[in-house]
Amino acid sequence: EWCMYPRIRFMFAGMETLVDPYNVAPPPGGGAHDIIQALTNASDTAEQGIVDGDTRIAPASLDLGEAPDAQSVGLRFVNIPIPKNATINTAYLEMEAGTNPNSGSPTFSIKLQDSLAAPAFIAGTANFDISSRTLRAESVSWSPASWTAGQITAASTTPSLISLLQPVVNLAGWSSTSNTLVVV
Repeated sequence: EWCMYPRIRFMFAGMETLVDPYNVAPPPGGGAHDIIQALTNASDTAEQGIVDGDTRIAPASLDLGEAPDAQSVGLRFVNIPIPKNATINTAYLEMEAGTNPNSGSPTFSIKLQDSLAAPAFIAGTANFDISSRTLRAESVSWSPASWTAGQITAASTTPSLISLLQPVVNLAGWSSTSNTLVVV
């Protein structure tokens, strides 16, 4: 098990600290706001075998790149409370390491689906539901160090994802009810 309980954390300009992270109307005075967006539904996580294409929805844990059939992992974040054109100051994924932390030196590519309304996952045999989605060109490379089981540490946190999220938040159709799908 590589990770459990993934969530995305971001901070954007023009917002003060809010009591309710889903109430993102700008308060007077501006400032920065830190939001942690957890996955709201277990069905918003999926793994797909890269070779066999089998897609499993809501696994108990997400196995990133585990042999013998390496995995693609999809994380669907729904109703991301970032206003259109907000300047994102910080953005990254945090994951809690599972019981069998990584070994070796894995490197992952992180991308976003090219959609503002990423559809739910579809389970199936050889349906390639994650890898068949159209992804944006931008990517972030991540080479995590060994993780500590049961903890969220720097090793289980991705590099900055601003280069992925900022272009999406600036799209004409973006709203705080948009969905995005992260593929690792």
